[in-house]
Amino acid sequence: MSRVLLGCAFATLMVGCASAPRESAVLVAPVPPRPTPSPPLAIAHSAPPPQEPDAPEIDITDGSADVGARAPLMGHEMLATRGNVLVLHVWASWCAPCQKAMPELQTLSAKYMSRGLSVVGISVDDEEPDALEFVKTVKVKFPTVWDGTHAIVGKWKPTTMPTTYIVDRAGFVRFVHNGFHDADAKTLEAEVTGLL
Repeated sequence: MSRVLLGCAFATLMVGCASAPRESAVLVAPVPPRPTPSPPLAIAHSAPPPQEPDAPEIDITDGSADVGARAPLMGHEMLATRGNVLVLHVWASWCAPCQKAMPELQTLSAKYMSRGLSVVGISVDDEEPDALEFVKTVKVKFPTVWDGTHAIVGKWKPTTMPTTYIVDRAGFVRFVHNGFHDADAKTLEAEVTGLL
């Protein structure tokens, strides 16, 4: 995804831009307020900018997001979430548990955004209209991206739908939840507040 697409999508809260490739698009894009100014959320781009001296090393040894590993895409690709606790939720419109999970994540996002929580949704739907319709139906406000080519989720390697990753402020995966059950909302909140 180009910087032009990301800048346009996040700055204007649009579904896409005329210059956007059809393989990926931002579905919902309000950037959560941060205690300090930060660059816009950048999920993927072809050439990373030079690394800042204080930026953490990116360690994707096996390309997966296992507990305790450095989270994929925590370097330049997700600058706006760096320093925050991140809940990254991989979902699909055909997934019944995803329909339950998304409103719970919206509640979590609204409740803890001001304390440094970023929630980002990644759709693995084959067709963008399916993902867009789902987002409109569940009415989430956190940033949600359609990953049509699986360029993003291919690095996280989720095994079920949905899969939810909780990443600490240093960029390490602390918890992974496969699927979603009614009791998971309280568990997710407890894990997030323990990291804030």
